[in-house]
Amino acid sequence: MVVLLVAGSALFFGALAVTIRLALNRGIDPEAAALVTTVIACLICLFLVRWAARGSEVPGFVAATASLVSATVVILVVVASRPQARERIARAARPFVPSGLVYGISYACLYTAFDRGRVTVVAPLVATESLFAG
Repeated sequence: MVVLLVAGSALFFGALAVTIRLALNRGIDPEAAALVTTVIACLICLFLVRWAARGSEVPGFVAATASLVSATVVILVVVASRPQARERIARAARPFVPSGLVYGISYACLYTAFDRGRVTVVAPLVATESLFAG
């Protein structure tokens, strides 16, 4: 099970690089894109925390969600402090939804794998993510 979680995490992290590269080709503001991506990823992890909490403890999902929430807050402060924040976010919203989805799923898989497996197994396998970003 741990190997499947790690493989899923690596695959989705690789897909994240591809989806971001495709979306940035549209000339979207990178800060707004980062905000949209982390908000979507955070929502995915929040959903998974709520779903997984029905059966047992979920510290991996909680850790993933907490890290994404803190990143989202920092990016939101940066984006909101710049001019035309709403327009920039609205322009980035649609192209970066796929990035947020794969980011959230990859984080959920990663933290769950770390929760269930040994670091010496999980970390090297997750490092294969660049193989999927080609």
